[in-house]
Amino acid sequence: MNRISEVGKGAFSTPGMAGGEVGARRADRELGAWIGYQLRRREISQKDIAIAIGVTQQMVQRVSYGVVTSARVQKAISAALGYKSWTELTSRCTECERGAA
Repeated sequence: MNRISEVGKGAFSTPGMAGGEVGARRADRELGAWIGYQLRRREISQKDIAIAIGVTQQMVQRVSYGVVTSARVQKAISAALGYKSWTELTSRCTECERGAA
């Protein structure tokens, strides 16, 4: 849970944070399921991430599944899982059969 606490301490608290990783994407079940699995393996819940950055659990879920995008939430999920960026995290999802973005 240390990564979650660190994420909540200002690193991602700026609303409207600009990021090159924000863009329209279609919903991606494989990616969302893979992220959920990775979080469970580390005993981190979507709610933990949501509380740390001041959003709802539903927002974290929707970003995980690609329904909506948010640079702040993507960075929090990535950091919680030990990745430097959303791009790095999504590239690790070998089970996901997604086209190149």
